[in-house]
Amino acid sequence: MSQYSGSQSAAAEERSGPKTERGRRTLRRLLDAAGEEFGARGYHETAISNITQRAGCGLGTFYVYFKSKEEVFRALVADMGVRTRHALRESIKDAPNRLEAEKLGIRAYLEFARNHKSLYRVVMEAQFVAPEAYRDYYNVFSEAYRQQLSQAAGRGEISAGDDEVRVWALMGASTFLGLKYGVWEDDADVDAVSEAAAELMINGLAPRPKWGGDGAAEAPPRRGEKNGCRPGRHQCEAGGADAASCRAHRCAERARAHLCPIEAIAPNAPPPCWPRAALAMAIASACSAATASNSLS
Repeated sequence: MSQYSGSQSAAAEERSGPKTERGRRTLRRLLDAAGEEFGARGYHETAISNITQRAGCGLGTFYVYFKSKEEVFRALVADMGVRTRHALRESIKDAPNRLEAEKLGIRAYLEFARNHKSLYRVVMEAQFVAPEAYRDYYNVFSEAYRQQLSQAAGRGEISAGDDEVRVWALMGASTFLGLKYGVWEDDADVDAVSEAAAELMINGLAPRPKWGGDGAAEAPPRRGEKNGCRPGRHQCEAGGADAASCRAHRCAERARAHLCPIEAIAPNAPPPCWPRAALAMAIASACSAATASNSLS
């Protein structure tokens, strides 16, 4: 299991619920039926009899597991959280780093929202019907997410920062991406949406600086792009500027720190004013290209 998969949370969730296989199947039928009924009718228009009829069981069976309609609704919100976290864990378990895990997670969340529209509506309604369950849904999610970001920062995969604020900002973005492209517009290109969201997450909203040879603004290379090497491209534009003030020189120093000579810097490699994640990705891409070129020469 990957370091991104949240294995402790998964183990805790597996220990909860009925102990017998028959009990688990019955509970699953009731929760699935409740999700469909609440999602289609809304909380106030749904009766317990609607749930039991859809589940194919009697009222007596329902009351073995739940005391009321409100209780099954709360359990459904919690179940939605468990299923969402499981889907995300599975989607990112083989991610090589945190940035890639974030991109894969966005895509998986959109797919999950599309496949569970009724449950998505239930969670949205919970903020009015069962506000405590609604808060718990996000608080449990945020705690595991916060730990993952903190660990990723410790490994140097992302920059350090206020993980609490970051988590809630990222969760907010995912929630409304799921609503827009999972529930409202389920024919949108999931790959394009997740790519655009990941680019925003990695590079932010800062304008692209003008550092190209012709003075035009250039974006940093995306992952997977094949950039050639042009020796001398990063000559200091200031002419006689010293090393401390030359942006290009500092960029070269960064490259050397990654065991990559200045000649291997890709023509579109960003200067050090770019976010560290984008700079690291550009340098890694350039170094890989240089290594491949040297191995063939």
